[in-house]
Amino acid sequence: MTTEKTPNYSAEAVERLKAVYVPEATQEERTAQVKALAIELNKSTRSVIAKLTTLELYVPKVYKTKQGKPVVKKEALVTAIEKIAGKELAGLEKATKKALETILEMVTPEPEAETESEVSES
Repeated sequence: MTTEKTPNYSAEAVERLKAVYVPEATQEERTAQVKALAIELNKSTRSVIAKLTTLELYVPKVYKTKQGKPVVKKEALVTAIEKIAGKELAGLEKATKKALETILEMVTPEPEAETESEVSES
C-alpha cells in the first residue's frame, strides 16, 4: 500500500508565485511580495521563501553592518591579504577582524592619482 504525496503547492499557486515575485525589486518590495503571497496562499512566509528558493527565484536579504557597509567575513579578508602578499600567511585567520581590515587597508595599493597635466588637459 503506497501513499501518494500531495504537493504542498498547486500548479496554480506556483504560477502565482512566479507571476508576483520580482527578484529585481528592492529588498523592501520583495519582503512585501513574500508577505502578500503568504496571506494570499494561506502559507507561512518561511514556506513561501522555501518554495521560491526551490524555484530558484528567491533573492536573500542582504545584511549590512551598523555603518551600512556589506558584511565581509574574516576569511575573505585573509584571502585578500594573502593574495596581495603572494603567499599563505599561517595564523592570520586568528587575528581580529579590525586588525585584518587595517592590514588590508595598509597593503592595498593606492590607485594612481591623476597628475596636474592630465587634469588640465581634460
